[in-house]
Formats: sequence, C-alpha cells, structure tokens
Amino acid sequence: SVYIIALNNLGSICYELGKEEELMNILRKSRALPVKTLSLQNRIFTLTYQLELSYYNKYAQYQKGIGIIPDIKKGMEHIGDKFDKHFRLHFHYHFALLYFAVKEYRNALKWLHSVLNDPAKELRKDFYCFARIMNLIVYYEMGNQQLIKSAVSSTYRFLYKNKRLFALETVILKFIR
Repeated sequence: SVYIIALNNLGSICYELGKEEELMNILRKSRALPVKTLSLQNRIFTLTYQLELSYYNKYAQYQKGIGIIPDIKKGMEHIGDKFDKHFRLHFHYHFALLYFAVKEYRNALKWLHSVLNDPAKELRKDFYCFARIMNLIVYYEMGNQQLIKSAVSSTYRFLYKNKRLFALETVILKFIR
C-alpha cells in the first residue's frame, strides 16, 4: 500500500512536469502490481486512471483521453457497487470535458447529465456546480436557444442558493444570457 502511494506521488510529479513517457511507465507499473483484494484493485484503478485522464485534459491530448474511456467504463463495471461514487462523478465529469474539447457536444451532454442527475450530488457540490455551468456552455455551443433561457435561470438560482455564484460564474451567465 505504501508502494502504491509512492508510485502515485511519483506519477503526480511527472504529471505536473508534463513528462508523459515517465508517467505512462509509472501507470503501467502500478496497474501490473499483483494485488489480492478488490479494495486495493479499486484504489489502483482509480488513482491511475484519474491521473491519466487529468494528464490528457491538462495537456490537450483529448483523443488519447477519449481512447481510454472504454477501459475506464469496463473497470467501473467490473468493480460495480464497490466503486466510490465520488470518483464515478469525477470520471464522468472528465469524460464530458474531453468530449467538449473535441466538439462532440452530444457525448459531452450525456456525461454532464450523468453528473447532474446523480443522487449523490451532495458528495461533490463543486463538480455539480461546474457541470451546471458547462451544461450551459454546451447548450450555447450547440445553438440551443430554447434550453439556454430556462437553464440560465435555473443555474443562477442554484448557484445563488448554494453560495457558489462567484465572479467567473456571473460573467459566464451574463454572456450566455
């Protein structure tokens, strides 16, 4: 377990430094570790794919990120109910970011809606707020004016009620209106 944490920390350093080859080697090494418990498999799966997805988003390698989505979905299905809901939301939000970046707006909406409709939205209110804003931006990019009007009002009320209406959110809402 300490070794897994050390590898993840080393991977995080490679991520921050933009050292893709070294990061991918660390991720492969982590995923190849012999583990006996589902809990440890879950942890390795989550840590490594979270880091890899974040890397592809940060360094604009969106197609590579989209390429690993089937592996992540398969892994989440394999882990089943034991998969942490927080990380499920995290992955779905990253999927939406990747699809948005390559202008696949329908796929982006699919993953955003999975975040927005998740009953565990209290777990990560920040993801939920970001997803609501991003949802507006996707509607805007798609030219869906009918949905934008009601979605802007709804998002404004939600952000205001939850004390999450900051300067950036206000600017985005005004622009989209």
